Amino acid sequence: MRNLVIGVIDNYTYDKIEPWIVSLERTEYEGAKVLLAYNISKETADRLEAKGVIVFAFQKDEKGNLTYPKLPGFSIMVERFAHIWYFLTNSEEKFDKVIVTDVADVVFQNDPFENPIIKSLHRECIVGSENIRYRDEPWSKNNMIQSFGHVLYETVKDNPIFCAGVIGGNSQALMDFCMNIFLICKGTDAHIQGGGGPDQAAMNILLSMDVYRTSVKRTHGAFVVHAGTSMQAILAGSGGAGEVYKDNPDSYQNLLIWPNEMDMTMRVDGCIYMNGKKIDIVHQYNRVPLWNQTIKAKYKE
Repeated sequence: MRNLVIGVIDNYTYDKIEPWIVSLERTEYEGAKVLLAYNISKETADRLEAKGVIVFAFQKDEKGNLTYPKLPGFSIMVERFAHIWYFLTNSEEKFDKVIVTDVADVVFQNDPFENPIIKSLHRECIVGSENIRYRDEPWSKNNMIQSFGHVLYETVKDNPIFCAGVIGGNSQALMDFCMNIFLICKGTDAHIQGGGGPDQAAMNILLSMDVYRTSVKRTHGAFVVHAGTSMQAILAGSGGAGEVYKDNPDSYQNLLIWPNEMDMTMRVDGCIYMNGKKIDIVHQYNRVPLWNQTIKAKYKE
């Protein structure tokens, strides 16, 4: 069985997708590539299909543009988990291992399925840490409280935050994980005051449960880095944490769970390394201006 990289896009033009697809091609990855498309033009869909991407859509208009009938309260951050589950459940081709990623802010530096920790997955999923605890990251703390209330926040406040922007796993295990994230999200608002949706909070609540302590591997920098909470993003003043800590980065550094993240850097080849290792997947590179500029220029056809 082949492996699969799958993402979700809505109202994206090709230039927003280009770093994702071009970087994946350059790793010489040979598995399946799928994009679930809500609303994109026929031109964009044709360009993706010409590059071997399976575009899974819902409806077409009279011009061939791909469309999706959004109901009130629609949130791509929530609905994507149900539709990923639906695709994997109904696909004629069955996959071995699957990695789900955001698209507009993700690039691949290696074929992630060649990573030993990904190869070792059996009936398991894998997530990557943001390297900080809920109690210390303003956006995530607010997101958890607004999504599920103070009581559940108190149960996870000392836990590391794991990001929902890149997750992977054995196909069957990942299907179940995605459906459970979706179902928990349906118990709260799809759009959260302060930004975002409840998807990441829902995933972290699942991770706090005993059954997922053994069925989901938690990693930091093993196959993905989430740059939105990196020291480089803090120094750039990005996000809620950047706004709070940019004038006192030493205090933020003291909050990091793994302080050796200070060794994360972009080298002259335009790739991101941590402790001398080129990371397989980089997420939220756009939170660091130099990285954003370099990566967008590098991954063009």
